[in-house]
Amino acid sequence: MAGRSTRSLERTGMEAPTQVRRAVLLLWAALLLGVVEALFNLAPLGLDDRWFSAVMFAIFGAMVGLNALLIHFASRRRNWARLLLLIFIVAGLALYFVWIPEVEAEPWWSWMGTIGINIFEIAAMAMLFSGASAKWYAPRGSV
Repeated sequence: MAGRSTRSLERTGMEAPTQVRRAVLLLWAALLLGVVEALFNLAPLGLDDRWFSAVMFAIFGAMVGLNALLIHFASRRRNWARLLLLIFIVAGLALYFVWIPEVEAEPWWSWMGTIGINIFEIAAMAMLFSGASAKWYAPRGSV
């Protein structure tokens, strides 16, 4: 394989199991849905303060970029990325308990996109931490 270093081949070792590939696809789909939903939710705000708008979009872009990097590295058998994704997803889900009044104030159908994203993320995490995926991420000598 021209162009790939020996270290890269050594680290990946073998192709990702189907379970990992499906989980990664779910994570990419959740990220894409999250971006689309956020853009639709931010557009009607009509943020007049350009500085605040710029800061909000910069934070949003950084979070999307970080999430994309973690998904990429998790798909490359980097266990630390898989663990960070789990931590971020659990923390994001925990925020619903902090925002209960805001959640209850909105009609249930306004949360359909967010619910779909959460289902994708929970399913992906379950797939990444079980069965063939768990074995694939395990250190070489431990399986």
